[in-house]
Amino acid sequence: RASVSHRALTGAVGRGEVLRLARGVYAASEAWSQLSPRARHVSLARAAARAFPDATLSHRSAGLLLGLPHPRGRLGAPRMTLRDDDRTSRKRAWVQFHRGHTPPEHLQGIELRLTTPARTVIDCFREEQFPAGVAMADGALRQGLVTRPELIGMRNHERRWPGVGKAARGIPILDSRRESWLESYSAGVFFQREIPLGVPQVIVFDWAGEFVARVDVAWPELGVVGEADGKGKYLGEFDDGLGHAPVDVATRVLAAAKRETRLRDLGLQVVRWDTTEIVHSPHLVARRWQHASFVADARRVRAQFLCSCHRLDLTDCPQSTR
Repeated sequence: RASVSHRALTGAVGRGEVLRLARGVYAASEAWSQLSPRARHVSLARAAARAFPDATLSHRSAGLLLGLPHPRGRLGAPRMTLRDDDRTSRKRAWVQFHRGHTPPEHLQGIELRLTTPARTVIDCFREEQFPAGVAMADGALRQGLVTRPELIGMRNHERRWPGVGKAARGIPILDSRRESWLESYSAGVFFQREIPLGVPQVIVFDWAGEFVARVDVAWPELGVVGEADGKGKYLGEFDDGLGHAPVDVATRVLAAAKRETRLRDLGLQVVRWDTTEIVHSPHLVARRWQHASFVADARRVRAQFLCSCHRLDLTDCPQSTR
């Protein structure tokens, strides 16, 4: 369509101006090098949709196109779902095909056809690790793309499919109050290790009613709070009135230390972890939490807790999953 001959394309590949990504799939080298891994996967997914119009983008590829939090690590080949009655052999290495009954109501889009948010979330629960599935599902709830009843209905549709048990375990613990991939992934890890689920995004006041902090998660009945620290918290990825200069990063670090001191002064045990730890060393995070809960004494805590969504006492919060 671009009126580029095979000879011209071969020459451009030889000179390094164009990359051959897969059979029949090419990209301009300079533009491709500037894309993030997420953007590269989305670009390949769009190419797959053009190359295989009888299949539907699904699983993590549909999730990325819907703007859901994506799994960490290599995203791999685009995912597509074939019609359940399609018996054509598909051995294209650059696309991973799935099969499954996909009625019209599970599809959306015209020019770019992909599975609906509910179908995408349940498919991702089945394919991904459990904590990653929780993170994607929380993201869909947080963005208003799905409701819990819709997820339950889709799980029932896939009730006999491989891996659907993860969705059955995950749906009851979903919470749209979690604000990031890290918080949701951490909740999935804690659930797997039989650590009780805390309340997300809790506002902490001291005994005199003065604001102290808004913590990522709290276990008030135990006297423990948790902080999931991604690099973005200190590097200025969130609008906090500071910039990206080293002095701004130092200011954020000092503020976090002062904040933690105030929480401990109220009698709370503070557990911190980062992305690398929760992904690669979850046992260390679990052990840290277990130690904190062992030494904590909720009777000595002099703090007040409110939910961040309604600023109500935690027992009165309508969104509470507890």
